[in-house]
This record gives sequence, structure tokens and C-alpha cells, in this order.
Amino acid sequence: MKKKIILWIGTLFLLIAGVGCEKERLINYIDINVVYQKCNSSVDYPIQGEIKKEDILLFNSTYTKESEIIKRYSQNKEIEYIIYNPNSISKNYLTYKRISMNNQGHEYGNFCNFPIADIEKWNIPKTGLYISFSGDFVNTKFTTDAMYSTFDISLKSLKIQQP
Repeated sequence: MKKKIILWIGTLFLLIAGVGCEKERLINYIDINVVYQKCNSSVDYPIQGEIKKEDILLFNSTYTKESEIIKRYSQNKEIEYIIYNPNSISKNYLTYKRISMNNQGHEYGNFCNFPIADIEKWNIPKTGLYISFSGDFVNTKFTTDAMYSTFDISLKSLKIQQP
């Protein structure tokens, strides 16, 4: 009888503690207004489609270097993040990146219609700010071995983590 009680208490403790359960991110988001703008492709036969990403970290390169991001998340098989560079001399202030840590492929996406005026008002912490978005993409460059591709993203919806 004691053995059954001890087993029952142990099982109850494990269930209460949530051992083995993945924690859910409880992120409160606010919607950001975006004006849709279709991206143009310079590729003769572009690959087009839809993209939807949730809970992607946005970093400001002024405060967080990309090498820090990669080092922090290098234990993962792949990492996804968006880097904002307010000092960019090109029109690409933001870049979405999905990097495979074992060289299984890299993706880079530039945004055609990200609300830059809004992002400059956000207080992006050094640890990043979660965002979710959906939109259309069009490939601008890819290799035949699918190891590297770049594309442009036309946002349809954008949500940021509520401060």
C-alpha cells in the first residue's frame, strides 16, 4: 500500500510540475497597420507563394550584433530572426533570416512594405521583440542545390509583442 501511495504522489508531482511538457509562449500581440505593396522580381521565372511566420524575434543591429544572435541560438538546428539595421544605406532596413546550423540551407528575405516609421518608435530590447507576420513572397535569387535563396516579402499582416 505504501508503494502505491508513493508512486501515486510521485506521478502527481510530475504532472503538476509539467515535466516533459514544452512551455507555451504566452505572448500578447498588437496589430500593426500595413499597406500592401507587391514586390517586383528581377528573376525571369520567379517562385511565388505565401509566407506565415509566428513568434520570430526582431533585433535592432544597433544594440545586438548578428554574431551574438547566432551564438545565443547556435544550440538549435536552425534559427529564424529578423534584423533591423537603421543605418542601412540600401532600402533593405530589415532582413528575415533562416539559417541552418549544419549548412542545410539559408534563406534571406527583404520586406517591400515594412512600416519603417513605426519600427523607429518601438523600443526593441537587446534580447529582441517577438513579431508575427504573413504575406506573399517572390524569389529573387536561388541556387540549384537549394542551399541558398533570397526573396522579397510583401506583408499582409503584422503583429508585434505588446510592451
